[in-house]
Amino acid sequence: MNFYYGGQAGLVNYETPTEKQSGKELSALYGAEFFLPGLDSLAFTFEGGVMMASLKEVRFKTFADHPFRAGIIFYF
Repeated sequence: MNFYYGGQAGLVNYETPTEKQSGKELSALYGAEFFLPGLDSLAFTFEGGVMMASLKEVRFKTFADHPFRAGIIFYF
């Protein structure tokens, strides 16, 4: 079983023909990945995280618009 965490910081620039906005974006995530015995190339993963974005206003949200997301990964 593997545990991981990560983060991201960035500058955002959004332009339309009538206006221009710039702001920042910060995010943090955590997750876990586990393998079934005998299936070393197939992993099940669960992760969650939060994001803060500021353009006109500051917004807080979760990744994928849900508190958690899950997936299956096949490693070659």
